[in-house]
Amino acid sequence: MPDMIHRGAGVLTAPLLLMLVGCLDTTEPPDDGPCEYDLQALASTDPTPWGVPVSEELARLTGPYSGTWTWSPSTEEIDIENADAVLEAEATFELDESSYRINRHIGGGAGVACAGDAVQADGVLSFADSDGVTFVSIPITVERTNDQPVYQVQTQLSPISVFSSGLTELVEVSETSIRGLINWGLEGESLHATFEYTGQTIGPSGGQGFIVSVAKFE
Repeated sequence: MPDMIHRGAGVLTAPLLLMLVGCLDTTEPPDDGPCEYDLQALASTDPTPWGVPVSEELARLTGPYSGTWTWSPSTEEIDIENADAVLEAEATFELDESSYRINRHIGGGAGVACAGDAVQADGVLSFADSDGVTFVSIPITVERTNDQPVYQVQTQLSPISVFSSGLTELVEVSETSIRGLINWGLEGESLHATFEYTGQTIGPSGGQGFIVSVAKFE
């Protein structure tokens, strides 16, 4: 009988040890840091991640695009010289062919959604009236990631005179800019752009941010 009791205790000891080891295991998944990218130059004949030569891909964005430019109403924050004016306009994008590049995701980002590889290029986006007179011309960087179907631009222009000399700030503000949101349709068949004035009013009790419309092209 003593031998049977000893053997039974041995059978119970092994699972118990495993449970204790499991309780003491505090190992956490390794943290490989933030998303990491490597910016690499592209030759005009290099393919995009979706297989189109980069020069052919970006040439689709140059236009010209015919549309309507609408100046927004003036507000208490900004005076727009041509407020409420609507005019036929044409947009063109002049590419800097030496700026073709790709921003590759090379690692990092455990547990977060990193942006995919992104094709980028610099250039100048211009808008001209029906007489061919350019009234807005701004530097931009276009970008398309491999998980989106169109090229997009999000830009901040400061001082606001970079966008247009016909804008006058009406209140005491800090860190003002014109924010541009621009996107092309599939294969560059269309162009849509909105421009907003952003800043922060300053008062005795602190500041308050604002965003007001300035213009749009569609």
